[in-house]
Amino acid sequence: MERRLWAAWMAAAVTAFALAACGGGADRSKANVRFVNASSGYAALDARVDDERRFASVAYGQGEAYLELDPDADAIDTDVTRPGSTTPLVSLTPAVSKRNFYTLLAWGAEGALKVTQLDDNAAEPDSGKAQLRVFNAAADAGALDVYLTADADPLADAVARQAGAAVGSATGFATLNAGTWRLRVTGAGAKSDLRLDVGGLVLGSRQVVTLVLTPGTGGVLVNALVLVQEGTVTAKANTQARVRVAAGVPDSGAVTALVGGQTLMDGVGAPA
Repeated sequence: MERRLWAAWMAAAVTAFALAACGGGADRSKANVRFVNASSGYAALDARVDDERRFASVAYGQGEAYLELDPDADAIDTDVTRPGSTTPLVSLTPAVSKRNFYTLLAWGAEGALKVTQLDDNAAEPDSGKAQLRVFNAAADAGALDVYLTADADPLADAVARQAGAAVGSATGFATLNAGTWRLRVTGAGAKSDLRLDVGGLVLGSRQVVTLVLTPGTGGVLVNALVLVQEGTVTAKANTQARVRVAAGVPDSGAVTALVGGQTLMDGVGAPA
């Protein structure tokens, strides 16, 4: 009896190990698709697949878990709508393959919504390394440079990890050391034109990450979303503002103005 029980236990253990090794029982005939709202113009969005709401009220800066879809269907017609509506803001038919992972990234201003399909099937880097690509979803900001440094490192000495990231497209992947980084984003080729400066960007060992740059509430400042392949979505909000001075004193009076310790005007005659 003991031998039979032992044999049965071993058979169950082998079966469980085999299932874990091939994806934990997931349906490997399906494609895996998630939806991320990177549009600052819409507080929340729905996504309907084949006329059925599959992603509901996804807030800006958030993403829904991967959903299994049948790639052998005639089409995976997808409409992105306002929450509860059936009127499409944008429609698409993503091309997907079984066993693969994809992100449908909604971005753009109100009235100009777009959806880009991102491939989430990059190979994991070596232990101690991470892979990073950039998607620039900040249309008003133009092309951008992305820097990752230690907290105290001056930007003047840094080399862009991704240079000239164009609006509406993903860069290639760059390999870098896993760790916690300070993220700074500038206008392309202009280190003095700072658009985002936040610390605490964690890139884990063997992670594959897409950094999505999204518009700020005004002007050309940007925010960021950190999309981990087959993982979490984390928002990195901008904590800065852009300020200028308008001198309108009478009689062409000279104006000197400092904001936050920075000199914006120094003895400039009005109007200016």
